[in-house]
Amino acid sequence: ARVRDLIRSRARVGEGEARAQFAREKSTATLSFVRFRKGWFADEAIDTSPAAVSAWAEKNKDDVEKVWSSRKAQMGECRVIQHVLKKLDPESTTPLEDQEKAAREALDGAKKRADGGEDFGKIAAEISEAPSAARGGDEGCVAKGRLPKPIENAIFEMKKEGEISAVVETKEGLHLIRLAKLATGADAERLGREQIAREVYLANETERLAAEAAKAVRTAAAGGKSLDDALAAWRATLPAKPAAEPADDKK
Repeated sequence: ARVRDLIRSRARVGEGEARAQFAREKSTATLSFVRFRKGWFADEAIDTSPAAVSAWAEKNKDDVEKVWSSRKAQMGECRVIQHVLKKLDPESTTPLEDQEKAAREALDGAKKRADGGEDFGKIAAEISEAPSAARGGDEGCVAKGRLPKPIENAIFEMKKEGEISAVVETKEGLHLIRLAKLATGADAERLGREQIAREVYLANETERLAAEAAKAVRTAAAGGKSLDDALAAWRATLPAKPAAEPADDKK
């Protein structure tokens, strides 16, 4: 104890150190920032029509073939699905149990409508909170090992085309899934190649557009624009995204 007291008595804090400590504890700064999420570009900025994907894949055959070669063993069977998602938000002021109750009621109602003959794609476009809502819930042809386990289990437990799953729960929310097509053999390979081409296309284009957007906004902000004005100016340069095509069970 005496040694500690001795050390304390001789300790001195310099003016610079005291100022730095004060700045750390008392100084504040207001920051503005923009996050360029690749998912936003995929949903809002990129032409995801089959024609656009096909044209890109034709120019980038090697990239698509490389990914296809690594995954074709999984494509002995793939399943074309449509999907409805109702999200749960843990940060919402609405209690999670109330959110879940409302989501489950919405999906139960959706299933009744579909079982009654209403088009599932129309229902998905109306109520789904997944990006695929714009495509009537179409998620393409999926193989095992690509989706969260609860969803994968629901997809591969269904036995016939047109079947609709029970409500599936994940961390993201509650899901309803329809098996639009069960593909095998050459059909599975064709659909699998199309799906992989779309994935590779989106991965490359979102990376490119996000980098270009960040550079454009940074340049405008460095030139004197506010960050909000720089972002608005960049967004004004984006072309309108073509409407997505609805899912087709016969594809």
